[in-house]
Amino acid sequence: MTRSGWIIAAIFGLFLLLFGSYLATHLYKETVQIDDGLQGEADRYPLLAAERFLIAMGIPTKRINALYRETGLLGRNDALLILSDRQTMGQTLTQELLEWVHNGGRLIVTVAHLDDFERSHQRDTLMNTLGITTQESPCETEADYSDVDLPWANDILRIQFEWCYNFSGLNEYDAIAEDPEGIQIVRRYHGDGTVTILTDLDFVPWLNLEDYDHAAALWHLVDGRGTVWLVPDNDMPSLLDWLIEFAPLALISAALLLVTWLYGSMRRFGPMQPNPAPTRRRIMEHIQASGHYLWQHSKADRLVNAVRSDVFRTAARRHPGWTDMNRQEQEEHIAEVTGITPEAAGRLLDERTPDNKQEFTFLIRQLKKVKDQL
Repeated sequence: MTRSGWIIAAIFGLFLLLFGSYLATHLYKETVQIDDGLQGEADRYPLLAAERFLIAMGIPTKRINALYRETGLLGRNDALLILSDRQTMGQTLTQELLEWVHNGGRLIVTVAHLDDFERSHQRDTLMNTLGITTQESPCETEADYSDVDLPWANDILRIQFEWCYNFSGLNEYDAIAEDPEGIQIVRRYHGDGTVTILTDLDFVPWLNLEDYDHAAALWHLVDGRGTVWLVPDNDMPSLLDWLIEFAPLALISAALLLVTWLYGSMRRFGPMQPNPAPTRRRIMEHIQASGHYLWQHSKADRLVNAVRSDVFRTAARRHPGWTDMNRQEQEEHIAEVTGITPEAAGRLLDERTPDNKQEFTFLIRQLKKVKDQL
């Protein structure tokens, strides 16, 4: 190696030494914990934390996936918590739930967060039946939580509400919990049970239950007695879910048709054989088929009348005075031209339908012979 090469190698080695020293003094290992969110059932079921909290407090809980099918399972002292806006809960289901409440049930719902059009068209059947109306109002305070005094709990709880509403249609017997923004919770006594309406229930699902006094609020809402039935979603199911539940046979049939169509549309091995060239039938075959069809359906008079009319047209075209002749003169003229008797010519011109095939065939042949000789 030349002298200049040794110098370059020494400079490069020195640079590597300095760079390695810098990395050794500035790099260090650190363990960082990354929150990757909820996993498994906790990610799929929003009321899992609430369910486990109630079970830990000794309150049995059950899940409801289709409320309209399971209202008959609700017990007298049970509580039903509906998390969604109940937009698919019609009048029939509403009456069933209110009858259950009248017998001692406890219904816990949220104000349906509808737009002005849906609210004006009375889409919330439960609130309409109870005679309670709401109007959304702006939330003016910037506090993260509200100090809410629950009348039936004798306790002031810190609860985070995301919505503000003005209630109307309340009566003097309703239990009301409010904060500086206004009324947040209304409990109406209905028979032996209660209907509790909150401006929202966003403090219950997922891990929101661990914030502020949300767990205690849930405890006081369900009253700690009876089974608590949890309904995370009662909105309209997707079309596929609806078909699976109510029309499984239609789905199976459609799948079989699709498989059959795909099988029939698959690429074939080798070229397809050409379609055979269409064969052209003789005109007599069509005539024979038409005649046979008319004879089978007692329409032979149409054939006879058609041939007879053809004879008259031929006679009028070849003999100019034909149309001025009377019937007897026409019979005599045919007899003179064809050599048959006038009586035979008269029988040919009579509008009479033959009774059998032999007579039909004979009459057609005679008319054809007369036409050719005119």
